[in-house]
Parts: sequence; structure tokens; C-alpha cells
Amino acid sequence: MWCMGVDCNPMSSMLVSTGEIMTCGNLTSLLRCQRSKRAAVADSSLGRLQLIGAAIVMMVLMTIAVPSSHAATPSKEIESYKIYAHMKLMDTKQFLCLHTLWVRESNWNPHSRNGSHYGIPQLKNKIIKNMSGYQQIDMGLKYITARYSTPCNALAFWNDKKKTTGAGWY
Repeated sequence: MWCMGVDCNPMSSMLVSTGEIMTCGNLTSLLRCQRSKRAAVADSSLGRLQLIGAAIVMMVLMTIAVPSSHAATPSKEIESYKIYAHMKLMDTKQFLCLHTLWVRESNWNPHSRNGSHYGIPQLKNKIIKNMSGYQQIDMGLKYITARYSTPCNALAFWNDKKKTTGAGWY
């Protein structure tokens, strides 16, 4: 693996021990370098948690590094909604289930409407269309917890409905 002409492979630790600074050209390369250097640690749950935390911090820093004169693009807003939902769940498996479910329902669009269903979680409540994306996520997570207990259970229900009726909903 190469970053700006410097081998980031953990087997090349001589570069690190001589004090040379490895500079990576972009975020992907940087994450790959960090992942390579920490591969041995990643086998532990603490190591995985640290890697996930580092990735989230980098995404947040990229989001707030935009000059204030530029409005946030919809994709940056959507990414911030995803980060917020992941922080609320604190479980990557459950977040991935939630992500799959809400991509199918609204593609994380807080202005999405499907008949009488609104927002990111596509709830049947007109109040939700006047809420921020973050409030919609909170309301959607409360609904999922009350009805299915976990996002993965809600996704399993959605998948089952899709198989039996041809229309997925939760």
C-alpha cells in the first residue's frame, strides 16, 4: 500500500522508526494507512471501537471544515444524519440495519413523502414533516424501539413483508 510514494504497509516499520513523517494524499489513503498500522490491534473490540471512532471524528471534521460562506450540500446533511443515528445507537450492526431500512424508505431524505408517510423514517404522522432531520431520527428510533425493539428486527419484518406482499414496510 502506498501513500504519496511512502509505503504504508505495517511491515515497513523502518520508516516510522527513523522518524520520517508519512503523508497521505487523501482521506481514503489516510484511513488505509491507519488501518494497516492498526491491523493487529483491530482484532480486539477496543481496537475496532477506536478505528470506528477515528473514522467518525474524521467525517465530522470534514463536515465542519467547510467555510461558513458555503451552505451544506444535501449529501453532507445526510451524512450528518447518519453519524447522528450511529451515535444514538452505539452499535454498528444495528446502525447497518437501520441504514438499510431507511435507504429503502426515504434514502435518508427528511423531506421525503410517500402517500401519508413522511420524513426519514416514513412515519404516518404529519407532525414529522415539520421536524428537523435529527428530530425525525429520534422519533423513528423511538418507534422502532417500541414496536420491534431493534433496527435489525424492524429490517427483518420489512424483508418478510416484501417477500409475502411485494411491498416492504415496517
